[in-house]
Amino acid sequence: MQLRDVIGPEVATIPPGTHLSEAAQKMNALNVNMLPVCDGRTLIGVLTARDLTVRATSAGCDPWTATVRDVMTREVIYARDDQDVHAAARLMERYRLTSLPVLNECGQLVGIVTWGNLRNALKARE
Repeated sequence: MQLRDVIGPEVATIPPGTHLSEAAQKMNALNVNMLPVCDGRTLIGVLTARDLTVRATSAGCDPWTATVRDVMTREVIYARDDQDVHAAARLMERYRLTSLPVLNECGQLVGIVTWGNLRNALKARE
């Protein structure tokens, strides 16, 4: 089973110029710990709860003026939508990730896969 078979049709993203306060509010409202940072449909980084709490705070960022671009994680671990779910699980395990951005063959963000998605997909195959 490929990742394109288990990811949802919609993925919440955030632009790099968004203020940290707005980003935190969006993450809270969506109940997520990570948001892909996109320029259009191109993934340029991710904003994690750790980026907001540790990186921004330790740098003394003002959440009303600092932007996502200032604290986002730029080195993104991702999977391709044609990858097998087992390969994605190994990748997530290796890097201790709870969610993983999924890109198509053109390098555009098409979804996010979580442990819950993978668990459900593997259960359905049993």
